Amino acid sequence: VGGDDALVLLRDERTGAFVPAEGFGATLPGGAAWAALMRSMREPGVHRFDVPVATKASTVALCCVRDGIALVFLGGEVPDATARSVLAALPLLATALRAERAHAIVAGQLESARRDAARAGTIVTALDTTRADLERALAELDAQARALEAANVRAEEAASAKDHFLAMLGHELRNPLSPIVTALDLLRRKDLWSREHDVIHRQVRHLLRLVDDLLDVARITRGKLSLDLAPIEAATVIAAAIETIDPLLKRKGQRVVASVPATGLAIDADAARMAQVFSNLLANASKYSDDGQLIEVEARAAGASLVVEVRDRGIGIEHDLLERVFVLFEQQGRGIDRAQGGLGLGLAIVRNLVELHHGTVEARSEGPGRGSCFVVTLPLSAHATMRRQMEPPVSDPRATGSALRVLLVDDNGDALQMLAAALSMAGHAVSTASDGVAALDAARAFDPDVAILDIGLPLIDGYALAANLRGNAGTRRARLVALTGYGQVSDRERSRAAGFDAHLVKPVDLNELFSLLDRIAGGTVTADARSA
Repeated sequence: VGGDDALVLLRDERTGAFVPAEGFGATLPGGAAWAALMRSMREPGVHRFDVPVATKASTVALCCVRDGIALVFLGGEVPDATARSVLAALPLLATALRAERAHAIVAGQLESARRDAARAGTIVTALDTTRADLERALAELDAQARALEAANVRAEEAASAKDHFLAMLGHELRNPLSPIVTALDLLRRKDLWSREHDVIHRQVRHLLRLVDDLLDVARITRGKLSLDLAPIEAATVIAAAIETIDPLLKRKGQRVVASVPATGLAIDADAARMAQVFSNLLANASKYSDDGQLIEVEARAAGASLVVEVRDRGIGIEHDLLERVFVLFEQQGRGIDRAQGGLGLGLAIVRNLVELHHGTVEARSEGPGRGSCFVVTLPLSAHATMRRQMEPPVSDPRATGSALRVLLVDDNGDALQMLAAALSMAGHAVSTASDGVAALDAARAFDPDVAILDIGLPLIDGYALAANLRGNAGTRRARLVALTGYGQVSDRERSRAAGFDAHLVKPVDLNELFSLLDRIAGGTVTADARSA
């Protein structure tokens, strides 16, 4: 047609601008002249311009525009007649180019669709695999949840069975210990004590401590241990603890040096339980110290807290055992020469009791052979001081005229005879029975002031016997005392609900029993105000 080169452009339907047709580059050399040329393409017709190109400084450009297509000739001379012929042919060229472009677009879309379909297929396969994995995981989780639930049920059943076993164990151990303790007490009162009796008494007390520790662990772990909190001086508690372990100290020739102010260090505590804390710590210090060694107790105020340190010069504690010594049934390894026995419960009970009093306990040691120190921290009471209250002495019922008619019922023959002898020695009139039916007959004939009843009786148990005595006009006024090996809170609540006025645990301390009988004789234990 006369030009050296040709450039074909199509109008973009979305923007209205001309863009190169397929096969041409998108970037063109040029400047202002090219911009003017592009603007002229908006109008149909033949347009001539001088525009720069890469191979020439300038050239003549002829542009034919029609039906959304522009054909630009660069260089050379294009006759007007040729230009008009090209202009007439542009619609056909435009149709062909648009068809080609549409074909290319559709082909590209199809290829893109095929790629998308392939990716979708891969994703679907991955999703199917993931769903299958998720279903398997959910099935496994469901199975694990069911297994865990079953394990929890078994654990609760095992815990309940353990607590029931410990309660039964405590009862069964206390039953044979009860007559032994009473017999020893009678021998002491009759001045028939010997060195052999000391041995028996010491070992029986050790057995009782083991039983009490087992039951304390059961109560603590089940959250059934109740505290009777009242302000009390630290000196009072520590003195009671030292008194408790005095036989152990004497046997090993050890001595406790206490640096504790008599007043000014009051805490809100259950006196018996807090004395148990420090007696356990002192017993631990004694147990792991050689004969004749010194044990120190120091108490001081630190801000709003009481700090008590129990120090010994014994075998010490390895660093990695400092925390484990408070774990149930955990004991530091010892040689054969230090086989002290025990169940590993003492320090675990200490930590639990201290924490129930909102305090902390910590073990310290510089290592084996360097001794140990246990530090107890407790909040001080709002009361600055407390007078130590001494338990009033037990009076002799024969001297005070407070002798009672006592019906004693127990199916353990030794326990029945020993306690009956102790009550008779104290001046009380005693009638005995070994089962519930015989007890009802004895009660009608004896008209007791007090009936001391074992719970686990043959024929009629203690609860049913109490109900019978309460329901009989002749025995209704008698005060009822439960004497049993069962001593947990639930046992006390059950005996109270059955109509008992007091609940004593075997083996009974005779001073405690005689004090209760004195209160009954004095009218301070009534059906409306029952002693626990």
